Amino acid sequence: MKPNSLIYKIPLVLCSASPRRKWILETAGYDVQQKSVPLDETLIADRSVTDALMELSRRKLEAVRQSEPKAGLASGCGEHWFVAADTEVVFQNRTLGKAATIDDAEHILRRLSGREHEVITAVSFSNFEQEVPDSFFCKTSIRFRVLSDREINRYLQSNEWVDKAGAYAIQGLGGSFVAEMKGDFLNVVGFPLCEFELKFLNLRGDFLV
Repeated sequence: MKPNSLIYKIPLVLCSASPRRKWILETAGYDVQQKSVPLDETLIADRSVTDALMELSRRKLEAVRQSEPKAGLASGCGEHWFVAADTEVVFQNRTLGKAATIDDAEHILRRLSGREHEVITAVSFSNFEQEVPDSFFCKTSIRFRVLSDREINRYLQSNEWVDKAGAYAIQGLGGSFVAEMKGDFLNVVGFPLCEFELKFLNLRGDFLV
């Protein structure tokens, strides 16, 4: 029986510059290296959001995996794993993306005020020996309470909206906007750890009991 991630730091290459995803995985006991390769992150237009996100996460993983020399991995090719993820906020069947400006952020928050939206994260993972990465997605439903002009303006001035899907951070000040949530909290932060652990450790043959 292999040791599980609760007592053994499995090495992961996180194909993302996200400090939030790194924090989630390190807190769960993984030995995380971060590496990302610039690529076009435009979602494929003729796919569903979930399929397009999974395809993007696979492309992120492949870009990093192909750039990483096998000989440079101290822990061996079979034990060195790559993981990539991408998160989108979906409102009325349309992706909102990240706000480019404070005006964009204000527009997004006003649209979400008092309404329900979905947060979808797609994850792909693989080692060097696996030709096609495993992929899955996780959905969380969020309903905002009605936000006042003063609350929106105060939040915009905090700059917490910067580089956040949907222009808010549930783990920060934006958490006070949430009236109801159905699903995985960490998925909204940026990485669905519970579902990842179940799928990843099952593939490795690890056991949590």
